[in-house]
Amino acid sequence: EMLDEAVDAIRSGRVPDFDAHATGGIDVELKIPALIPNAYLNDVPLRLNFYKRIASAPDATSLEEIEVEMIDRFGLLPPQAKNLFKQAIVRLRAQALGLTTFSLGPNSGRVVFSERTSVDPMQLITLVQRQPTRYRLESAMSLKVIAETIGAEARLTLAHEILDALAGKEAA
Repeated sequence: EMLDEAVDAIRSGRVPDFDAHATGGIDVELKIPALIPNAYLNDVPLRLNFYKRIASAPDATSLEEIEVEMIDRFGLLPPQAKNLFKQAIVRLRAQALGLTTFSLGPNSGRVVFSERTSVDPMQLITLVQRQPTRYRLESAMSLKVIAETIGAEARLTLAHEILDALAGKEAA
């Protein structure tokens, strides 16, 4: 896969970006049940194939197509599978901002920025200044989030609020 991307880059006149693969992508942990239950899809190789497709989906449209396919083939998604798709959307959004880690738990979270993040440093400073009880810079590359979230929906909502704020949309 890396070789194919490097060849494509060279053919199109670009310099291959090997550092993009060095980190292995983004680590998203929302501490919510996000999986395809065995009772929903018992075929292990097929379930693993869906996990791989979801994890490697390049955009929200691709995720939606996979979700529709699963519903067509196996019926309505159980809550854990819905969470899996929602968490994948968070991963795509965080990846687009150039984050390396995005984690949220019941009481706090952490956002780690890559060196190539698209988050405006002034936007980040403004966010921390406006809400110092919720956001704190741990280092030049790490933001601590202090917020209580009970349940998957509350955590997913907060995740999108944080991503919106980092993208320069309405502050969280």
